[in-house]
Amino acid sequence: MRVFVLAAALAALAACGPPAAETPPVPAPAPPAAAAPAAPLTGAFSATSTTAMGVTGGLTATDARLSFAKGFMLDTATAGPIDVTTAIHRDGPSFAQAMTLPTSLAIELRRITALTNAADASAQPLCGADSPTYVALAYDTPVTAVPMAVFSGADAPGPDAVASALCGTFTYNN
Repeated sequence: MRVFVLAAALAALAACGPPAAETPPVPAPAPPAAAAPAAPLTGAFSATSTTAMGVTGGLTATDARLSFAKGFMLDTATAGPIDVTTAIHRDGPSFAQAMTLPTSLAIELRRITALTNAADASAQPLCGADSPTYVALAYDTPVTAVPMAVFSGADAPGPDAVASALCGTFTYNN
């Protein structure tokens, strides 16, 4: 009986001690974010969408120029990476929605600094009567497909843009 009383007393004493430390809850992992492009898109790509085949032809990209088989070139300056889930303009769809992209792709935004037509080419048809001002290139690593969106207007595409319009989307493959 003494052993039973002693065991009960020890159990009661242990219950009076400080509470066991609670293990904090483990936060849920964040959804994977699209990585920013490591370097500007470069390479030669074939036009695969109907729009790209009819309007631009193939695309050759360097870090400062986009050249199209239909005879015009866009000199560009990197405007920075942008998340594919970012809106293309105030109250507008995201790049992923507007360009029908998976959220795993990176977007490289380029500002168009000059437009050159080859002597035997007609005027660039990217934005109709408007001048193209920005190009968004979407891709993953390794590059297999390159969806491209072309914008006109003074504002860079993004959630605060009001003077920006999507002119068209084009798709190229490696």
